[in-house]
Amino acid sequence: MRSRDRSRIFRSRRSSIPNGTTTPPDAQTLFGDPMIGTATGGPCLFEPEVGTVYPRNWIRPRFTWIPASGENLYELRITTTTQVNPLIVYTTATQWTMPADLWMGLQTHSINAH
Repeated sequence: MRSRDRSRIFRSRRSSIPNGTTTPPDAQTLFGDPMIGTATGGPCLFEPEVGTVYPRNWIRPRFTWIPASGENLYELRITTTTQVNPLIVYTTATQWTMPADLWMGLQTHSINAH
């Protein structure tokens, strides 16, 4: 996947909050248009690889990234062809594991999705 496409999946910002603390309530407004990536890149997505397909009844997806340039607020967008809207996650942590209830729902309603 091209880096511009990757930037639509995963973006980050510097903020005045410490890593691992509560995500600010206005996090969504800090990122702007999701179709426009950042010119300077962003954090390095360590796992999973971009484009990973998860089989049903597999362990919950875990996302891990390495911050760049002091970033400490992250937006993660998860999409599938069977869902109209992306799952959008805002966090100050450098790792996020999909909650079990979301993973079960996704397995049930997104069979054979890409």
